[in-house]
Amino acid sequence: YCSAPIKAIKDQATLLGFEIGPDQDTSLLAIDTKSQVLAMKEFKPDLVWHGNTTMSVSATVRDAYALGLGADHIVNNWGFDENLPRLAGKAAEGV
Repeated sequence: YCSAPIKAIKDQATLLGFEIGPDQDTSLLAIDTKSQVLAMKEFKPDLVWHGNTTMSVSATVRDAYALGLGADHIVNNWGFDENLPRLAGKAAEGV
């Protein structure tokens, strides 16, 4: 389900003049995403789109915060609920 909107998101981002970095795939049940975040740091994104579950989004947001990624985050409806702040803590602020 989480890959369905990717082409449309990339097409719209291109139309708006955004540079699109390499995809970083995470498991629906990810609890450690440091390797993906470190790969993202090489691109230095301004914005990261998450099309995943709350569990993996919280891990990614938490690791991005801890590793100083510095990007804003957009999350799909399956990746954001009352558990996100509980799981990601301070890293979830502003998501």
